Amino acid sequence: MSRSALSLSGLLLLLFAVSQFSNASPQRPDILEYEDGSIDAVHYFDLAPKKKEDIKKWLKNKTLETQTIGWNYHNSANTDGFAYTLLFKNNRIYLTGVTIESPEPGGTQVPFYDFFERYEKVLASWYTGALHIYKGRPLGYTHIRSSVTILHIKEGVLIKKEEKELKPATPKITP
Repeated sequence: MSRSALSLSGLLLLLFAVSQFSNASPQRPDILEYEDGSIDAVHYFDLAPKKKEDIKKWLKNKTLETQTIGWNYHNSANTDGFAYTLLFKNNRIYLTGVTIESPEPGGTQVPFYDFFERYEKVLASWYTGALHIYKGRPLGYTHIRSSVTILHIKEGVLIKKEEKELKPATPKITP
């Protein structure tokens, strides 16, 4: 194979690698509010699967009634269609609101009491995972930033908090 063919294949590989980063959508964050009223954008929270299914059924019935919203509404920045409002208080995560992506301005608010039998908040005891709060300069066209605070949560309770500095991914190309 000629040297120019190798160079061309290397260039094509580089363009492919870079295009993978440039086409990613920044993901819509959930909102995490603190006791002092300050807020952060947080990623990777999820609702209990049974509650999600119940809400989807409610939405389907509501769509049939009004024909104004639908589960088929798609936003590449929110792949599951749910947005959550959370409260961090006394080292616990509480769910305080659920919104579904829709063409309606601000989305469709889920009637909180109907699904959680509370008006204000519910301890997210079903949630075990790592919530990510990104800060700093953007690393490409995504929601990832140069630093991240990771809240490790077990059954709704903070068990560990860590800070990390992130570096942009550099595609490695070998001749």
